[in-house]
This record gives sequence, C-alpha cells and structure tokens, in this order.
Amino acid sequence: MYTKISIIIIGTLILFNSCASQPVDIGLYNPNNLNEEELVSLVINRAIKVHKIDNEEVDWTIDKDKHRVIKIPSGEHTFSVSFLHYNYYTLIPERLNCQFERGNTYLLDFSIKQENRKSIVYFYIFLYNDNKRGAMIIGN
Repeated sequence: MYTKISIIIIGTLILFNSCASQPVDIGLYNPNNLNEEELVSLVINRAIKVHKIDNEEVDWTIDKDKHRVIKIPSGEHTFSVSFLHYNYYTLIPERLNCQFERGNTYLLDFSIKQENRKSIVYFYIFLYNDNKRGAMIIGN
C-alpha cells in the first residue's frame, strides 16, 4: 500500500518537474526566410530579456516564469539583453556578440558574482545540445 502511494507521489513529482522545465516555444525569428536547416535554436533563461537582435527590436517575453526557445538564423548575431530576477537586475542592457553554427542548440544564461561588495551579472551563451549545457561560446 505505502509502496503504491510512494510510486504515485514520485511519478507525479517527476511529471510536474519535467513539464515545468520545458521551455516555451516562442516561434521563429527569420527575417531573410532561410531554410529550416540554416536555423539554430536559442533557449533563453527566464530571467533574461532580449531587447534587440542585430539592432532590430524584439519582444520575446511571452512567459516571464519559464525559459523560452526561439529559432534564429545561423551566423553572427549581436544581442542587447538585460536581467531581472528578484532583487538583482541590470540598469542598462548589455551587448553580446556570438557566432551560431547551424544544427546546434544554444543557451543564453547568466551568473551573479560578488565583486567588491557588489553583485555583478554576467551573461553567457553555451552550447545546449540534448538539453545539456556544453562549452561556453561567449561571455561578457
């Protein structure tokens, strides 16, 4: 009896966790109408707001409580990004430049480090194939 209840509880927790960790698909940014093979997937941490890609304003903040995923063209891109998470935030958007290789998935992420009694937010882009964080491609 207790075994069945434990299995049901564990199964429910696993299902809830897997659903909660799935990024929200926010579609496609493809201004040049490239073929699907020329695109890459970019997973964006929920605490990061992308203001611009290649000086073009975008609004990719569909759901602020979940990571988002969008397909963008492969090649070099410049992002303007900011951060807001609880008591930590950036006042001015930061610029990130990155070269994206087709066929890959990438993760736009952050870290917060304490330096001289200040909290500094750093942005990174990692390879993210198979939903596993891989090599860092760029960091500010």
